[in-house]
Amino acid sequence: MSLWDQRGTYEVARASLLSKDPGIPGQSIPAKDHPDVLTVQLQLESRDLILSLERNEGLIANGFTETHYLQDGTDVSLTRNHTDHCYYHGHVQGDAASVVSLSTCSGLRGLIMFENKTYSLEPMKNTTDSYKLVPAESMTNIQGLCGSQHNKSNLTMEDVSPGTSQMR
Repeated sequence: MSLWDQRGTYEVARASLLSKDPGIPGQSIPAKDHPDVLTVQLQLESRDLILSLERNEGLIANGFTETHYLQDGTDVSLTRNHTDHCYYHGHVQGDAASVVSLSTCSGLRGLIMFENKTYSLEPMKNTTDSYKLVPAESMTNIQGLCGSQHNKSNLTMEDVSPGTSQMR
């Protein structure tokens, strides 16, 4: 079903967890409970997509310290355990050229690239298993990207998301 909102068209997808690992895609999972491997089914009106996902490793180097400064200029350094997190990468089963990058921190959220198209996946409001699958071409202006000044950007999706053929 294609719908219209302020940003353009999107398809409604229902998500369900196929793997036996703990967790529910529509809910926030405590970081320590994020499994190493997930298999998620996205049910679209036209077809089903099976996402094979692995939890990212090496996002932050061992021994990483975080430093911030107090108002008096004193530096405070913290060492935290960043090995437990909710960020995954993988592919769409049946499409070897596909790329999936998702967070499960608060529902499913991220990018799915397959069949030479890029989609954004984000939770719908007031549901636990329904998501918007938004084609990237309908997202013409992205505000507040890293490096932008005053929360403004003139970048388009073409600037930040090269075609999948360029990524391989």
